[in-house]
Amino acid sequence: MKKLIIFIILIALILFLNNSFNSPVCGKINVQCITTPCNPVQQTFQNTYQAKKVNAFDIQKGVCITNFEECVKAGNPAMESYPRQCRANGKTFVEEI
Repeated sequence: MKKLIIFIILIALILFLNNSFNSPVCGKINVQCITTPCNPVQQTFQNTYQAKKVNAFDIQKGVCITNFEECVKAGNPAMESYPRQCRANGKTFVEEI
């Protein structure tokens, strides 16, 4: 019985690590500007490890969404308005017409 519990825990750990290290994530990174302070920019990383390696913050699962087309392509619904709108990660993107 003890071996079975250890085996189940080991499998769960492998699945967790496999999912964490192979899923794309979106994070923000600070950029250096010459004349004025810059806002952080979003960047998609291969996995959480790669994001943390460059000191990314506000890391979320999935690819970064920066416009309406990417929002819809990621599977988020488009609101039936004119122009159409799509909401992802707390932001609303408006279709350019």
